[in-house]
Amino acid sequence: MFNSDKINNFISRLIKLPGITKKSAEKIVYWIFETDESEVNLLANAFRNVKENTTFCQMCTNPIFNDEECEICTDDSRENKLLVVESLQILNKIEKANFFKGKYFVFGKKLKSDYLIEKEIDLINKLSEYAKGFDEVILGISPNFDGEIIKYVLRKYLKNNAKKISELAIGLPIGSSVDYIDEMTLKQSLINRTKE
Repeated sequence: MFNSDKINNFISRLIKLPGITKKSAEKIVYWIFETDESEVNLLANAFRNVKENTTFCQMCTNPIFNDEECEICTDDSRENKLLVVESLQILNKIEKANFFKGKYFVFGKKLKSDYLIEKEIDLINKLSEYAKGFDEVILGISPNFDGEIIKYVLRKYLKNNAKKISELAIGLPIGSSVDYIDEMTLKQSLINRTKE
């Protein structure tokens, strides 16, 4: 513990970052103390630059820089399948594993009540409209309590627009999060997805 409110406040902000513990935050503080100011400024500017100059694809939330088009959503060589996932992190995990060749829609909202469904109705309708252009919509939502509610609601709204709806299957334990599933299990659950 440092005898400075400024440093302790900085540490409390650092530990909000994923994977940063109090101990690693303290190491970062020591690194800042021991490193040339220009190097520290480069790092601070890199954080700011990424935050200020990044926009996100309206469908898959893939980062886009300098008004580029989304390299996933504009790739015509991809299969005409749409995988609905909960986060960009899950999308990147699947892309990295290189076993799904379709497109994505990131639906990172909770739908635990009628109020929340109403609040997210524009996003739900956006997905439903987007789904019209695909041969299959795959619900890659975690099989936990929140995920089951999301899948139920999305199926209800997709049924009139989607040609075929399926969801991830074998290998995903009930109550799990897709984000923590290994790539091989995720691949198998995609291959063995349940179809209506």
